[in-house]
Amino acid sequence: MVWKLLVGGVAVVMAVILVVGGEPGPRRDGDLCREDREFAGQFAVLLDPSDALSSTQRRSAVPRLQQLLQSAPEDTEIRVYTVATAGRGQLEPVFRICAPLNPDSIGSFDLTVTRSIAEREYREAFIAPLRRRLDVLLDVPADTVSPIVEAMQSTAVDAFQPRTSTMLRHLVIVSDMVQHSRDLSFFREPPDFGALSRHPDYRTRRVDLERVQVTVLQVQRRGRAGQVQIGPLRRFWEDFLIDQGAGHLTWIEIEG
Repeated sequence: MVWKLLVGGVAVVMAVILVVGGEPGPRRDGDLCREDREFAGQFAVLLDPSDALSSTQRRSAVPRLQQLLQSAPEDTEIRVYTVATAGRGQLEPVFRICAPLNPDSIGSFDLTVTRSIAEREYREAFIAPLRRRLDVLLDVPADTVSPIVEAMQSTAVDAFQPRTSTMLRHLVIVSDMVQHSRDLSFFREPPDFGALSRHPDYRTRRVDLERVQVTVLQVQRRGRAGQVQIGPLRRFWEDFLIDQGAGHLTWIEIEG
């Protein structure tokens, strides 16, 4: 009887090894990212709370943003930046994490214990810290500037390396998309891509987004910023992003 129990126990252990994988996995750092940098994709998230988001806007934006990031394949590197810091030349992200194995990708033939472990690790090591940081970063005091173009430049330089790679790349922007910096402000000059592209300094505003997917979660504003949003703002950004080589653009309005 004891022998049968031992044999049965060994069989279960071997089954778990076969499901999880007999070979040891890659070494990972504290952000769940592979130390060999063999990523399946790269996501860059650019947050722009230049005006504080309302509670309704946060409740709308965070789940949509989280859903986008949860769609990332396993071993996708996710870097989160803010317009305020990236626009001022700070290349380091304010938060970094890599997507672990999504339990939804585990087949129904796998052991129940294996799926439950994967679900717990996915929830506790990935979803929970990601949600906490997004909530904090989108609930900050308003800033005096919104250098969106400059932030996109530094974000692309830092997040999408090496440039020769053909891996999945996705830039997600949460912003009212009202550019306001010393060199370019839609409060001083209405958004006009034709005029900007003919300006002698336009080449200094170029962003390398070749084959990068772009998703904009546009936060609706009141006052002066809201008046700018009523005009040709979306058309400006569509023309600008296409000119930078963006592969695909999705535009989602965040109400509230």
